[in-house]
Amino acid sequence: MKKANPEIQSMIQKLILLQDHNRNFEEKHQKVILRMLTARGASPEMVRNISLSELHVIDCIGSHEEPNVTFIAEQTGMTKGAVSKIASRMVDRKFIEARKRDNNRKEILYSLTKKGKVAFDIHKKFHDTENKKLHEIFASFKPEELKIIDRFFNDILSDF
Repeated sequence: MKKANPEIQSMIQKLILLQDHNRNFEEKHQKVILRMLTARGASPEMVRNISLSELHVIDCIGSHEEPNVTFIAEQTGMTKGAVSKIASRMVDRKFIEARKRDNNRKEILYSLTKKGKVAFDIHKKFHDTENKKLHEIFASFKPEELKIIDRFFNDILSDF
């Protein structure tokens, strides 16, 4: 049996650590958002159990002019059924508003309430901070190194 290349083994170990970091990031993401909402005066009831999926639906609605379920599902990678359930919950909790389109009474369009806008702004601020960190890391690489990194990401993601 061929001996494993130690450099490759080290890179595989780092990918595994990155996967673990990603799992932890989701938890951190939710905790930071909840803490930021609470700091902005949100009541415990407002932030109680807000999920990552709910935050991403809020983000999609806040980033687009009155999207419908189909559009939100396409943008978030969720099913239309999941988006419908989340949207109903978020309407009940007063994060979003729903209205029927004038010329199509079946289609529902969504917009953020004042409470939803607070959650949207906080979520955006969190992602801007995280993206800035990544941008600084990538900016330290030469263009030819970035091409190799990009190829690596494309190869890894093609398997998913």
